[in-house]
Amino acid sequence: MNFKPKTKEQLLAEVQALRAIKPTVRQFSMFNDDHHAAIDAQLLVLEDLAGDCDVFFDEESIEAEAEIREWPENVREAALEAFRWAEGWLSEETPSEAWKPLVRK
Repeated sequence: MNFKPKTKEQLLAEVQALRAIKPTVRQFSMFNDDHHAAIDAQLLVLEDLAGDCDVFFDEESIEAEAEIREWPENVREAALEAFRWAEGWLSEETPSEAWKPLVRK
């Protein structure tokens, strides 16, 4: 497993991939979890990590953001997964690849 943080180019490519897949993903799960809100949280984290902004995301700040925005658990977890992928802590499967099983057919 590779534990190298992703480059700005990799982060921006993943932002584009998430934007492309979002309209094709079922919006709600059978438990009424909002998948589109989860993707939006991933976009927020990855765009901020790729950009030159004042926000610095780490696990603690994602938890704080989830509380401020009143994110449900699935949205918070999606944001954390995106952060962990960006930091190189997870497998090479991108966040957008993880959504493929939920694409509407």
